[in-house]
Amino acid sequence: MLLSAQLPSVEITMTDINSHAISASKQTVANNQTSLSSSTQFTFELADITAATPPPTPSTDIIIFNPPYVPTPTEEVFLPSRFPLSTTAAAAADTCCVGDVISAAWAGGVDGMEVTNVALPILKRSLTPATGSLFLVVVDDNRPRLICDWWVRGGPPPEMTELVETKVENAIDMPPGGGFEVVGRRQAKNEFLSIIRLYSL
Repeated sequence: MLLSAQLPSVEITMTDINSHAISASKQTVANNQTSLSSSTQFTFELADITAATPPPTPSTDIIIFNPPYVPTPTEEVFLPSRFPLSTTAAAAADTCCVGDVISAAWAGGVDGMEVTNVALPILKRSLTPATGSLFLVVVDDNRPRLICDWWVRGGPPPEMTELVETKVENAIDMPPGGGFEVVGRRQAKNEFLSIIRLYSL
């Protein structure tokens, strides 16, 4: 919404796998209508970005990605492949959000990276060439330096832990190229959070 004040004609898409999060986003926008430009276009999508099919179009200028980053057992991670093929990710999240899938908000699996390892290559392919930027929320347990090196180098996800080999279904290779910078850092109780800007070249 801050972008709306700076760029009146901006188009903003908010995406989540949980219908309650989508409802909360809609209410937040409604509560702040007086401070928003009337030409700003908001779109709300109940979807799972790790299941992007067909491949995304490289046309997004800015992406803000706050993934489930807490290290947890793999069994707690919500990914579409964990559900029967007849069950869509959106439906699964909607019906289970009060139970198991509430963990989708925070459970990241090995090193907190199992969802991010799938999502980042998809998001990179979504960025506008040469000008697009992705702002990623991470904690130190996610090994931010490995993430940044992978973003630039490309290829398959790095082995995020020396003890457990990360094997994520649906993972695709990262396109090579780009750069990074840390644009924010703070401590929230026992978590050390960073905001990393990952950009295309």
